[in-house]
This record gives sequence, C-alpha cells and structure tokens, in this order.
Amino acid sequence: RNMTRGTGRGRGGRRGSKRKRRGSGAGGGGMDDGDGATGTAGQFMSMDDVLDKLIQKSKVEVEEQLRVYTANTNGLGGIALLQDKLKDAIEHYRHVLETAATEDRSCFRVDALQRIHTLENLHEVLHEIL
Repeated sequence: RNMTRGTGRGRGGRRGSKRKRRGSGAGGGGMDDGDGATGTAGQFMSMDDVLDKLIQKSKVEVEEQLRVYTANTNGLGGIALLQDKLKDAIEHYRHVLETAATEDRSCFRVDALQRIHTLENLHEVLHEIL
C-alpha cells in the first residue's frame, strides 16, 4: 500500500528533500560548496579550512579571468591585424606579453598556448613591417 497518498509529500515519501542538510550541533553551519566539504554528517570545517578553501576558489577564478583577458586582448590584436592597423596589433600583443611577465612574478601564469599564440602573431606583424 502507498503510504504517501494524500500526505502531499510526492513521490518517495520524503518531505523537504530540497533543503540543505545540516549537521548536528547548535547553529547549524559548515561550508558545503558541493564537493563534500563538510565531510560526513556532523563534521564541520575549521575556520582555517574554510579560509584555505576560499583562497583556492579565488585563485581558480583569477586564473580563469586572466585566461579570458588574455584571449580578449589577443583577439583585439587579431582584429587590428585584419584591419591593417599594425601598430595597434603590436601594442595589443606586447601588452599581453607584459601582463604575462608581470604575472610570472606572482602565483598566476598566462597559459603557455596563449603565450605561443601571442608570440607567433607578434612575430608575423613585426616580420610584415620589416
């Protein structure tokens, strides 16, 4: 016999399955970013662990934005090249290389493939000018 009939619980008979699971203890808490960061039920991350997790997440976001910025700047250089604005193209490609040199001194790096792309296009433009 179906025990969920008329209870409003829907299929499976579980109510509130969309709510986040809370650990035991006053105040709830813990940080769960979808990758099991809270561990097993009832265990919570220490503040140092939370801080490390947030720093790591921020580093990944910065690296991704650096990739996007580099790709966009290379794209502007390509557009300038197609419009025969060679000086503008050189400026864009050099800017990417300057950014890459600056980022080398920090913990972030421009991808090797993007550097190769930039160097190849800069070489092509400089070869065309000379």
